[in-house]
Amino acid sequence: MKVLITHEIFPPEFKGGGEFLMLKIAKLLVKNGFSVKVLTSGNPKIKFYEGIETIRIPINRYAMNLT
Repeated sequence: MKVLITHEIFPPEFKGGGEFLMLKIAKLLVKNGFSVKVLTSGNPKIKFYEGIETIRIPINRYAMNLT
């Protein structure tokens, strides 16, 4: 089964609580035979992190004016 996990940020660029939890969930799913990809923001040159495939969209969260 294929699983897509979406999270605003993901390691290695950020290593907070939510990012760590998403990484643990992704690793657990892979260990149980799932095909996992993570869709996140960041440097698109980073294709894998600790065996997890990542799709990164280069978004500067701080440059957006939402007003």
